[in-house]
Amino acid sequence: MKSRKLLFITLALAGFILTSHALPPPTISITQPTAATTVSEGDDFATKVIGEQWNMNQLRDIPFEVGYEQPVILTPENIWISETLAPNAYVFPLFRGYSTPGYTNYFSVYDKGIPYGPINPITADVYSSLSFRSAANEADRSNVSVFWTKHPNYSEFEQGNQIAFADGPKAHTVQLREKDGYRIYDIDLTATGFFRERIQPGPTTMFDEPYTAGTWDRTVYSFLINMSDAAPVGSSQSIDWIRLYNPETSPELQITWQTTDVPVGDNYSVSLFVDTKNSGYDGDLLVSGIVNDGSYTLRTAALPPGTYYFYLKVMERGLTAFHVIATSQYSGPLVINASPTLKFSAPSYTSGADYATSELGQPWDMSSPSVLETTFHVSDISFNNGILSALADPPAPGQTESDAQIWFNTKLHGKTVPINTSKYRYLTVKTQVDTDGYTNIYDRIFRGWVARAAWATDDWQLNGTMTKDIPILEGWHSYTLDLWDINLYENKNLVPAQSQRGWTDIDSVSVFRWDPLEVPQSTRFRIDDVKLCAENMPANNQYTIAWNAEDPDSVEITVTLYYGAFNEAGDYNEAPTPIATLVQKPGSNSVVWNTANLGEGEYFIRALVSDGINTFTTLSDVPVVIPDKGKFPPYVYDGLSGNIDVTTGTTLSCNWGNFYNSNLTHYKVAIGHTSNATDVLSWTSTSNTTFTWSGKMEPGKTYFCSVQGVGLDGTTVISPVCSDGVTCVGNELTTVYRLYSVGAPESTGEHLFTTSRTEHDVLDSWPSWVSEGIGWYSFGNAAGFAVPLYRLYCPSWRQHHYTINKFEYEYLASDTATWNAEGIQYYVFSEQVPGAQPAYRFYQASTQAHHFTIDTNEVHAIISNPQWGYVAEGIAYYVFSSDKDQ
Repeated sequence: MKSRKLLFITLALAGFILTSHALPPPTISITQPTAATTVSEGDDFATKVIGEQWNMNQLRDIPFEVGYEQPVILTPENIWISETLAPNAYVFPLFRGYSTPGYTNYFSVYDKGIPYGPINPITADVYSSLSFRSAANEADRSNVSVFWTKHPNYSEFEQGNQIAFADGPKAHTVQLREKDGYRIYDIDLTATGFFRERIQPGPTTMFDEPYTAGTWDRTVYSFLINMSDAAPVGSSQSIDWIRLYNPETSPELQITWQTTDVPVGDNYSVSLFVDTKNSGYDGDLLVSGIVNDGSYTLRTAALPPGTYYFYLKVMERGLTAFHVIATSQYSGPLVINASPTLKFSAPSYTSGADYATSELGQPWDMSSPSVLETTFHVSDISFNNGILSALADPPAPGQTESDAQIWFNTKLHGKTVPINTSKYRYLTVKTQVDTDGYTNIYDRIFRGWVARAAWATDDWQLNGTMTKDIPILEGWHSYTLDLWDINLYENKNLVPAQSQRGWTDIDSVSVFRWDPLEVPQSTRFRIDDVKLCAENMPANNQYTIAWNAEDPDSVEITVTLYYGAFNEAGDYNEAPTPIATLVQKPGSNSVVWNTANLGEGEYFIRALVSDGINTFTTLSDVPVVIPDKGKFPPYVYDGLSGNIDVTTGTTLSCNWGNFYNSNLTHYKVAIGHTSNATDVLSWTSTSNTTFTWSGKMEPGKTYFCSVQGVGLDGTTVISPVCSDGVTCVGNELTTVYRLYSVGAPESTGEHLFTTSRTEHDVLDSWPSWVSEGIGWYSFGNAAGFAVPLYRLYCPSWRQHHYTINKFEYEYLASDTATWNAEGIQYYVFSEQVPGAQPAYRFYQASTQAHHFTIDTNEVHAIISNPQWGYVAEGIAYYVFSSDKDQ
């Protein structure tokens, strides 16, 4: 009986066990989406406001980091990666700069990176959700924190705004950490929707409440992410992308599923994984702890553009771990269509007239030493392929930082061409510094990787100014400074040797320099290009708007352009009628804008770009300026660009601008030998703003171009404007050498002028003569309006005499006992002509000698030193300081 009962019990238990194993396992199946779904990108702050993306395709997509080794970008994946140098390292997706309550750097506009936060602050009430894909090892994870500041001069920690949460769920008895590798975080920075559609936090559930301090609202100037507040030194951390998006306007994807045999309760939840393929089940965790109610609303703006597949896992919460009890199939594909983007190349900081190109005829392109006036505290300078390379010298004894200075050339053929401060505004410098001897960006900036610009009219204490620090990043970057910005100038207390009057408080600048570094050790730097550009203005009622539009997943986009202006209250008001609407392929394009009917003012250009799914809008960084007609009157320049006074060629060209009149349809050009004359070419019609005469200029003659604006009916709507004239020297100029007789017993104190290289070389070989190089240039033969210059020699005085007065020459030459006539030496001008420089004459009574010079510095020195015995006799004649076009 007992054995039968035991057998029954055994069979019963066996049956129970068999029955338990026969129960179907839990399942989960995605019911939506199963087919392909396409959505727009959504409103991401970096994409839509900055016009860049936190896609890690360039190092300074993270503009600043603290506590890391020098990061690198892994390509072609475009992954930011670094190792920690401190247990509490953090990165700044948006950086407020290096400002404190007592110090502020200048927020330059640099390329290839996310700009400073104060330039593009966050409207926190709009952009309130932060997502990012990052990787770390499980052992290095702890808490994830985000800090932010709502004041540009106070740090994120001082402001005390924060949200922090554990990087992993809680099992019943232990806090877990997420596994090795990548995961995606999607954070509601307001904390109000942190656990939307998820298991709610509590002491007995899988989540704790996030720690919060302060509020995410109003304007945010900077924020940082601390990916682990307890990661040991040497921890590897990676970032793939970051997005700060608007959750209210985000496209939504409804993910639905069905489960079977999954117990009810908070110990069972659903995790959402995202993959870029539909196999392998090795995607990234996107959301954990989703309530198993069959539905979750994904805000797809949390993900960057691309194609994604999703799968779900049912998780069981255990004592010390979570267990996967069911996995779904892959969903259908979600295609997030990329937004088009557009950047204006005109108007831009560098599309206005460039000073060095327009005024000097030689851009500051680092093509040769001639682009520089001088340098200080710089060594090992070279110019190669348009790049200046040099060493900033170490600090002088007793100093803590270098004082390297690069002074740019502001002279044309030895004569200063002042920079008009009411015209030229934007300085852009492309530069790079070697990182040898420096650890990371924190080390570099705080050890002097800052540059400054400085300028003066003629006296640093009276009209000189130095800018604030311009932080320099690693690698090649262009940095733009708005010289009209009063926030650019350094506090006068910090630079007492400068007046700090700024840019627009002085009329012109003659000395302009760039101080590339302020470092404690010798450091190599390079400069590629420097531009000092004017505001963008139309030429003859027309302005060419240019841009580059990109869209990685569209073959055609529509670009609509508008214009508008800001009022005194800072409100932007836009004209309702667009400038133009164009359908184009992604790439560069342009359109000519007729500005004839616009009044004086600053007009910004707005582009609205659509690919049929996404729209993108952007405002130009700088305006197109319709100038005050009195401030910018019409002009006519000699030459095809800029303005020249002398030409070595025989082809006459001219160009003109600022002919503003709504009735203007074309122009008429005339040429004469005097201002406003038509004796060379009578009035000739043209629709261009440049003109080249088909005739041939004669050496030695001066030509003037006149231009008038003409209306549709042929009437003059803009009165004739004349150029200041150009003198043709053809190929007739010859070199006039200068020597000085000094030192030897037989020296006479005479300055000798000769066109004979033989005479120059012979005298230079004698101990009583010293060559002083080239005195000037003039005509070797009769040309145009030039007159002969005669030379005589007096053996008894051992002096030469020079005169353009034929009667004086013939009178002296007739006294053959005193004077030896040496004939015509070369040809000069008796009156001022364009491009010619005055030759000043002085008389020295003790030597009975005359001295001539075109050097204004020498003139000033002679006049300032009467003890030298010279008497000024005024201008003798006019010659040239160069044998090239000027």
